[in-house]
Amino acid sequence: MNTRRTRDDENPPTRPEDWVGARKVTAGRRALRPPRGNATFHLYRSTRDHGLVAAIPRRDESLLPPCPRRGQWEHFKSFRATGEPRVGFSEAEAKADIARQGFHLSRLTELSDAGATAK
Repeated sequence: MNTRRTRDDENPPTRPEDWVGARKVTAGRRALRPPRGNATFHLYRSTRDHGLVAAIPRRDESLLPPCPRRGQWEHFKSFRATGEPRVGFSEAEAKADIARQGFHLSRLTELSDAGATAK
């Protein structure tokens, strides 16, 4: 027979400041949504160079620049701006580039243990 350990709220496995992006949900309430006005980024990856990504403000491929080396852009992921630091993506730089030219280009390079980061 399996015994379940109860969760001890007084002694969580990590500190609350480590729970970036986590939202507290109590019984009978829905999770809070990010405030309106937050940007949503749609990332596209080059089929020829998977380290090259382009971010645009809405999922409209006509906003993308021409893909280098005769490649094509393929949708990679979409996410909302949180204002929190991200590995491999600078929201502030992306917002500035999108406001100036309509898109943001970034190069991702793999790290041994940390995932990906932008140059």
